[in-house]
Amino acid sequence: MKFSPFKSFFPLSIRSQIILMILGTIILVQSAALYAGTYFKEKFLEDIVSKHLTTSIQIIRSAVALLPPEERATFIRHSSRGKWSLWTRELPQAFSNNRSQPHRLSKRNNLSNHFFSDDHLPSDRPQAPSILQQLFPNLKENTQPKTQRQALLRFTENEPTPLLFSPVMRQDLKKFIDKINANLDDGTRVGLSIRDNIPLMYLSLQPEYNPFKDTLIKEWLVIPLDDIEPVEGGIFLLAWVIMTGLLILFAIYFSWRITTPLMRLSQSADQLAKGIHVKVVPAGPYETKKLGERFNAMLNSLEQAKTVQQTLLAGLPHDLKGPLARMRLRLEMTDDEFLKQGMSNDVQEMQNIIEQFISYVRGSDHTRYNFVPLDINKWLDERINAWQQAGTDISLKALPKETLHISGDTLSLGRMIDNIIGNALKHGKPPIDVYLYKKDKQVLLSICDHGPGIPEDRREEALRAFSRLDSARTKTGSVGLGLALVETIVHAHKGTLSLDSHKPCGLKINILLPLIA
Repeated sequence: MKFSPFKSFFPLSIRSQIILMILGTIILVQSAALYAGTYFKEKFLEDIVSKHLTTSIQIIRSAVALLPPEERATFIRHSSRGKWSLWTRELPQAFSNNRSQPHRLSKRNNLSNHFFSDDHLPSDRPQAPSILQQLFPNLKENTQPKTQRQALLRFTENEPTPLLFSPVMRQDLKKFIDKINANLDDGTRVGLSIRDNIPLMYLSLQPEYNPFKDTLIKEWLVIPLDDIEPVEGGIFLLAWVIMTGLLILFAIYFSWRITTPLMRLSQSADQLAKGIHVKVVPAGPYETKKLGERFNAMLNSLEQAKTVQQTLLAGLPHDLKGPLARMRLRLEMTDDEFLKQGMSNDVQEMQNIIEQFISYVRGSDHTRYNFVPLDINKWLDERINAWQQAGTDISLKALPKETLHISGDTLSLGRMIDNIIGNALKHGKPPIDVYLYKKDKQVLLSICDHGPGIPEDRREEALRAFSRLDSARTKTGSVGLGLALVETIVHAHKGTLSLDSHKPCGLKINILLPLIA
């Protein structure tokens, strides 16, 4: 017999295999769909959204740069209905060494520096005097009156409260901002921070030079992202759990619908092995329904064959009784003692065969059984005493102290015990030992002899009707119905029969019968 390593990993139940197959398919499909959705989101949707937002940022940056500095904060608040704001910070004096590359400097600075609210800057930020306009022609828009110079100086001299970059930030927003920065190539920087648990996006504008302190004023357009909230994962999890639960219920129902007819068929097959014919109701899919119909057809054929067999066995003894009676009469009239003795033995052997046929027919007809509550302890003790009084070397070795009751037919059970003891005397060897035990909700009856026993590979054959293990049994008038009749009676009482070896030698017959309360 080959060993399959897969049997230790996969259940043998068809129902379990169907459920696992459906669940495996569901998990595989859901995993593939989740991966495809994630890939589509990251590689397609986010790229498209980030590119469109990059274009929008460039347009907003250019539009704000065209406005006069003193109007930008008001314009931004008004156009965004108070949601957006303008924040400003002043870069260090290192700009004086890189005055010719303000664009490059602004690109190097990132959000790791301090941010300052636009509250620190006056809304009418001053411009440089007109004389500086000649020195710095690129800042020609800075034409504010000289009277506002002190306001800018007051701003640049004070150290405003910084807003540090917070590490507590949603990863999806960080990743999204990184993609936007990767798409920007004109020096514009987009940053991300958080204030009062509200994520803020910073959009850098064109830097402006402060000629009074030789510094660079950097402006940032601040856009709250509190409206951009991630989809609640709990909703998707709940939907996934509900969908998976429904699919599991469908898998269980589907497997139950397929396997229930098979389970009923298996139970009917077990009953058939005990000699009880139980038909099944064809149900389920087409294949299982046809299988049930074929099984019922097989039972019908077996019942017909059994009816023919019982009719033959019942009629044959009656047909032979007449000729046997006439043969006995003629034997009594003959004077040849040698011939008379030989023919008398043959007639007696034929009579024994007929009695076996009659006993088998009666034992196979369950309609003749009369089941009554039976004290198995008392009944068995009486049967063994009857055999002992007849001179048989038999003894009851074990008997439970408590009274055990079974539902049984006394005539058929008596025939069962007599057949077992008779077979032990004919084909085994005395003494014969009988044991009675209580085993859970059953009673175990064991009958042992001290003969040669039956080989293990031929025990199943010994239980078949008309089966004879050796030719010597024909000389004793046996036709192979003894153990077959015993098994038939045991099955009629909803019990089981098994053959075992009795140490040191001999055959041990074990009979399990259900107890009643």
